[in-house]
Amino acid sequence: KRSVRDTPAQLFAMFHFVKKNEYDSALRNFDALVRAKPKLSASLFRVLNTFISAPRGLEAIVNALNANPPWRQNYFYELVRNDKDFANTSLLLSGLRKYGGKLKTDELSFIISDLMRTDERERAYFIWLDNLNEQELRSVSNVYDGQFDLQPKNLVFDWNISNPKNGSVSIVSTDGDVAARALQVEAYNSTEKFNNVSQILKLSPGRYNAEFDVIARDVKTDGGLKWVVICYESRSTIGQSEAVNSTAPLTKKAFQIEVPQQDCTMQYLLLVSAGNSALDLKLSGRMIFDNMAITKTVGQ
Repeated sequence: KRSVRDTPAQLFAMFHFVKKNEYDSALRNFDALVRAKPKLSASLFRVLNTFISAPRGLEAIVNALNANPPWRQNYFYELVRNDKDFANTSLLLSGLRKYGGKLKTDELSFIISDLMRTDERERAYFIWLDNLNEQELRSVSNVYDGQFDLQPKNLVFDWNISNPKNGSVSIVSTDGDVAARALQVEAYNSTEKFNNVSQILKLSPGRYNAEFDVIARDVKTDGGLKWVVICYESRSTIGQSEAVNSTAPLTKKAFQIEVPQQDCTMQYLLLVSAGNSALDLKLSGRMIFDNMAITKTVGQ
């Protein structure tokens, strides 16, 4: 009987099953090997990648990944890092869709972030789009989920939120209505620059009108917060709202955006501090934002 720690025997058995086109059996040997010899995982993952181009091999890999083995996350990371032309990754993502698999949020985040890092922004966008469920697809627009109905996943193209020091950012139910959700920013004598809400947009060149609703409660600040739109490539500001810097009831605000023809294939939508001085950055209070929408100007 072969021991799971008998590496040569396990490798021989794995390739024996591959030659017989019995990839499910080969994957069982692979799984035993990578669990028993985690230090060999990088080399074993390269062997596993040679199975992807075979239809039965791809299905067997997806079946193994669906069982959520302990090596799953490391396998995805190694695959994406070393897949220069993205060919094997594309085949695996197609196989996941075909054979009932699904990327976990952290795996999808890694793939998208790696593609953005290597300037494969279009591919990153369509992989994100391809992994949305039906409810999420209904929220795709110039601003994704501008009503803040969904829980942010911090996946670059949806809402990316984080808590600042001496404050919080969250999606909350408004007025006790579970169906009515909004973005809430709270600050408690904060003195740091706010840059904790963002989304990457994919607007074509032209002029746009941006609108949002805001309620400001117990706000004390000289600077406040504002929405800005910045070209991804050039980092130039192409639109910004007036600052929200005082207590006010529900108010609709608007600002204009002009996307240039060059160096602006994608854009950052950011909620940021409206000033830079120490006095401007001081902020206390609560702001609730909702119904963020960007529409192209008629005739554009």
